[in-house]
Amino acid sequence: ILSLIDSITPYTSSGKWGTLEALIFVIFVSMVRDGIEDYYRYKSDKYFNYSRTEVLRPHGFESVFWTDVRVGDICRVNSGEFFPADLVML
Repeated sequence: ILSLIDSITPYTSSGKWGTLEALIFVIFVSMVRDGIEDYYRYKSDKYFNYSRTEVLRPHGFESVFWTDVRVGDICRVNSGEFFPADLVML
């Protein structure tokens, strides 16, 4: 907001477009950085969502992807195995 006010007033401290260009550059760099972080998070989520776990079914434990686990499923987690933070341990 200050950059916009500074750019439209006749008496500016840093030239007509100096502060606005700096603001646009900072916002652009921030957008690129956030986009890269989101991409790496997407890849990480995809890797973990398609890893396997064991879920109790009526006929015994069955190996399924984490994306197929539903609320109320009983999962068997072995020692040293990854599991999501929203899994309740009994």
